[in-house]
Amino acid sequence: MQIEFARRKGIEASYQRFFEKLGAAIATRRLLHIAVLHGGVPEDAAMWAERIRRGYQPTELLINITGPVLGLHTEPRALALCGYSE
Repeated sequence: MQIEFARRKGIEASYQRFFEKLGAAIATRRLLHIAVLHGGVPEDAAMWAERIRRGYQPTELLINITGPVLGLHTEPRALALCGYSE
């Protein structure tokens, strides 16, 4: 699943919309395994990880930098979430 959203004034408004879409997509799933990937913004990734931990209590939660392929196709400061449920 890919979640897209338009640019908005203020990064926090964008983050809130992203979190709402994530919640709608995984609301009924259990035993979540989630990775937060970032393009040079470890503080933002840590904030997202904590928000996900509090909101969804995943079984596994990882934080890592984006790889070169994803980094090539995104802007600096990119954030991505990926994962699966059992």
